[in-house]
This record gives sequence, C-alpha cells and structure tokens, in this order.
Amino acid sequence: MKLNYILILSLLVFFSCKREGDQPGKPKPYRYCLIDSTASGDLFQKLIYDDLNRLTKSMGYRGDDTIIQILLYEKDKIILSRFFNNKTVGSFTALLNKAGFCDSLIIDFNPGFVYEKYRYNELNQYVEKITYYDLDSLKKTDTLLYEWKDGNLIYEISLSKISRTHYYDLSKKNSTSDLETTLFFLPSSKNLITKTRIGKQDSTLYQYKFDEYNKVIQRREIYNLSSSEINFFWKCSY
Repeated sequence: MKLNYILILSLLVFFSCKREGDQPGKPKPYRYCLIDSTASGDLFQKLIYDDLNRLTKSMGYRGDDTIIQILLYEKDKIILSRFFNNKTVGSFTALLNKAGFCDSLIIDFNPGFVYEKYRYNELNQYVEKITYYDLDSLKKTDTLLYEWKDGNLIYEISLSKISRTHYYDLSKKNSTSDLETTLFFLPSSKNLITKTRIGKQDSTLYQYKFDEYNKVIQRREIYNLSSSEINFFWKCSY
C-alpha cells in the first residue's frame, strides 16, 4: 500500500493481557492496555477508540498539517478514510472473508485506484496477492507470492523476482500483531521481526524497548547510517 510504514505503525497498537493474579515483587498486571498516543520525529498522533476498544479515529499533527484517519466497521467490510488538512486524500475498503481477513482491497487515491486480491492457505495465511494498478498513466498487474514458517511470514517475491526475506526473534511475541491486522486487514507474524533484507541489498534492522509489562514502548529502524524511531504512550485499566 502507498502509506509510509512508520505512519501506519504509529496509528495503533492494541495489547490485551490475561490477568493471572498479583505476585509479590512483580508489577500488577493490567487487564487491557491501549496506545493513547505516539510520537515519531515531528509527527504526533492521538488515538480514539469505541466501546469495543476498536480504533475509530487517529489525529496526526506535523507542524501546521493535520492528518486524520477514520475507520468504519461493518459486518463484512472495513472502510478506512484518510484526510490531509480536511481534504480527502484516499480511502481503503477491505472486503472480508469468513476468517475476518481481507479477501480483496480497493484503495481509492482520488483520482486513480489500486485493487488487490488475496489467496490463503489452510492456516488462513495469505500466500498470493494479485494487484491491479490504475493510477494516471500507470496501468499494470503485479503478483506477489508469500512463504510462511512457524507462524511467521519469512519470504515474499514478485514475478519480477524482487524478493524480501524476514527474520524474527522466536523468543519474543509480536505485540504489534493487532496493529498489523487492523490496518493491513491481514494476519500477521506471531513473533517479533528483527531484520528485513530486500534481495541482496543491505538489511533493515529493528530494535525495541519494552516497559516492565513487556509492552513495546519504542521501535527503532536502522538502515545503513540512518535510523528512525517511534515511541508509544499507553493507557491501561485493571
């Protein structure tokens, strides 16, 4: 999709902890935790939820600019609308399959659109995406194939042989999985990603900071000599 990944990542992380009783000398466990706001560089995001703890609105501020995204949930589809300085700049309509994941996605860039169609395996992991582009003079079709192992997306390749290989810390649970499922409308890897390599290029590395409850409070991406960070500010209830 055409959204910057750091911006997407800053929109939502939802984390639910099972309460197992207090233990002396250990932090008291929370029942629910939600991201109240995020900060990445000069971008600040405020998040709004409904009574079901679903993200319904994000308000982003960068200097004098305002970025607003609104999510509407229906029985068999999710609609995400995006506004920049009160002007519509695009919308995403995800039609869902029986498992609740994206069967097809329409991205309206006003003007132009992208249509994506997904195919899944028996574990409800997407293994193929066919994309049709109709953007100004660009009209083409592209196909991506995906490979999963131990619940993680490890490899993807296009018909033009552009590939991505993903590496994970198998000892760490992916606490951003609800983020990825909510905003990409797709199942996500169960473990925490540590590295991505595109073809034979240098890898992008991912580093994390956690609080005493093992919630991610910072994610850092490093590529060559550059890096970017996103910080998460949580609100929790017992």
